[in-house]
Amino acid sequence: MRGKGRALVAVLIVIAIILATAYAYNRGWLSLPDDEHTPIPYQATMVNEREVSLDIQNVGAGVDLSTVRLTLYGPGLGQGQWRLSGGLDGAVDLLPGIDLSYQDDNGDGKLSAGDGVTIYSDEGLAHGVWHLNVAYPCGSGEFNESLRFQILPTGVEPFEDDLTVYFLNVGQGDAELVHTSDGKWVLIDAGPGAGTDMLLQQLEAHGVDRLEALIISHPHLDHYAGADEVLDAYEVRSVYHPGLASSASSFAKFLDAVDAEGCPVYTDEHLDPGDYLNISLSEDFRVMSIASSGDSNEASLVLLVANQNMSVLFTGDLGEDGEALFVEQWRNIDVDIDVLKVGHHGSRYSSTLEFIQLIRPEHAVIEVGADNSYGHPHGETLNLFAELEIKVYRTDIDGDVLIEQTMFS
Repeated sequence: MRGKGRALVAVLIVIAIILATAYAYNRGWLSLPDDEHTPIPYQATMVNEREVSLDIQNVGAGVDLSTVRLTLYGPGLGQGQWRLSGGLDGAVDLLPGIDLSYQDDNGDGKLSAGDGVTIYSDEGLAHGVWHLNVAYPCGSGEFNESLRFQILPTGVEPFEDDLTVYFLNVGQGDAELVHTSDGKWVLIDAGPGAGTDMLLQQLEAHGVDRLEALIISHPHLDHYAGADEVLDAYEVRSVYHPGLASSASSFAKFLDAVDAEGCPVYTDEHLDPGDYLNISLSEDFRVMSIASSGDSNEASLVLLVANQNMSVLFTGDLGEDGEALFVEQWRNIDVDIDVLKVGHHGSRYSSTLEFIQLIRPEHAVIEVGADNSYGHPHGETLNLFAELEIKVYRTDIDGDVLIEQTMFS
């Protein structure tokens, strides 16, 4: 549903049905993506905030239903899978408190236009971005189509702000500040100790009042050293990190600061690759890779932040081994992105050709300190990006790097 150079607009469908029962359901907004070049593969109707019906239009016509796998992702609810070979009768409890049912419209046992999927919850469907993934065998691989929709609270209008990402110049380390379309601030990594004062000044200069989430890619000092002071200076509503063990006293200080903040904390115990984080009503924050053991760089929490117009992949210090696992896991999925936060500060041990060819970024941002002792970014990495005609930005040369949705929409 995402693509480069395609003008995408949100089509708002609101259907309010007053039921002849003892009470009326709360009514909300259902926001759908649309694409003026490619027809959307489904239509959706929100009966109320408890039920959404998706009518299949052009996804996999003629595919045997016994080969189809449905995966439902709810905001902050993880993922639930169902193979239709398990039967079509009744509703399946696919996520906690969320029922899903499939309607074979003409009873032919095949994926057909007019078939439908109903998602229902007695407690009400969570507000935010939802995804229903339809997958089935295709040739030697697997076809995947993501059906994306948003459920917004009653009275909340479609969001007009643009997704914006600031790659902050904090020296030899990483710090990325995301401003979502629905006005939330998210900090991904918190730079080296030497850059902490600069980081706090930049957060203040951008008008950050609180952080919806603080995300630490992995426990290396140049990615989390300023986190405890950020937690002290700002209200932080949630913290995400891989859950890797570290004997460093500085990391223990970070964990103590997280405990003192008292906000929810999510690690690999709660997250799996493919999960969507419950951070924004407008953007996807999707875990693409996470691990709690092994080399810290290779276990980096890799995050895809995207909406209908722009996508950014944050890779921490992911190296060639982690990239190989990424390619293996996502080779059959369209992960074509607009912007890559280059792994490990442009090291020659990251940004392998196979990885870059899979994600196909238009822009690459390298966060690196001027005249650093590691020689980052390495010439091999810069040469690869030049050969593939990928535009490169560097914080040691360009200072703070601003990436805006308007660059792609």
